[in-house]
This record gives sequence, C-alpha cells and structure tokens, in this order.
Amino acid sequence: MPNGGYYFDNIVRQGSIEDEDLDAKEDFKNDFPVMSDDVVEEIKKKTSYYYNNTEYGINLGNFLCGMGDVAALPGPAQRITKGIRSMEDWLIAHYTNPGYVRDVYDLQFENAVATLTKLKNALGDMPQVVQISGTDVGTQRTEFISPSMYKDFYKPYHVKLNAWVHDNTSWKT
Repeated sequence: MPNGGYYFDNIVRQGSIEDEDLDAKEDFKNDFPVMSDDVVEEIKKKTSYYYNNTEYGINLGNFLCGMGDVAALPGPAQRITKGIRSMEDWLIAHYTNPGYVRDVYDLQFENAVATLTKLKNALGDMPQVVQISGTDVGTQRTEFISPSMYKDFYKPYHVKLNAWVHDNTSWKT
C-alpha cells in the first residue's frame, strides 16, 4: 500500500475506441459470468454451516450486478480488455453511446438473474439478504452521474433485480 493510501486503483488497459468496433456482449462477455456450479456448491456448504450452527444472519454479499462499477469496469480479471474501460470514457458513453452502455447492463442483468436463480435453488430460505450492487454513483462531494441519468440507466435494472428477488425468494435486498 502506498504511504498514506487506502486502496489501489485498477490499471486501465483500454485501447483506442472506435464506435463501429464496439460490441458490448463481446467486449464484456468474460467480465460478468454466471456463477459456476462449483462456486454455488461452496457457497451452499458455508451457508448451511452458518445457518445450522450459528445465530448469525446470512448476507450473500457479492454485489451481483454492479452496473458501471468502477472496480469492475477496467476488467481487472481479464488479460486483454476490449471496449470502453476507463471511468471517464464510460461516463461520457452514457451520452455518446447509450445503446452500448445499455447492452453491457443487459448482459450483467441476464447473468445476475441466472446466478440468482442458481443461488435460490441451492440455498432456499437460508440467506436473509443479498446485495445487488455496490456501484458508486457519487463521491463525498458530488455525484458521478445526475439523478436523471440514474433514473434512465440504472434504476430500471435495480427495480427489475429487486423485484426478481422479492418475487422469487424470501430474501431482502
């Protein structure tokens, strides 16, 4: 950790951006995968332990669908990144290429619902809470995005994901 630092920022490895080359589902296909069966099974083992052996509440955590999350956007787990990866360019793309942004969020949403379905089937009513998103939409001093941009780009997905959880599980979000 650097002296006086609190965290490390991701290294953005974005190449030049040409609108005609952008393909959200291809560019981000490996960034937001559906949780594997092995991972779900491991979560089930740990959840079962805490459910059966403690008085603790169970929060699945994991931020299943952090649309626009600056921690995930640069593709830290990807050897080679495609598409828009810098926070600055991503925020600008809401204005210059909104269809691309929505396509990325559609991919995240689809995969989050598939993961939620797997977790629900494996865990049933053992968890009490699931975290949907940890995306920072502001700082200590101001917003990253306007309230109207949140309502346009983010709220529809948050509403649909929360509704899915509430319609299909006993969990809170």
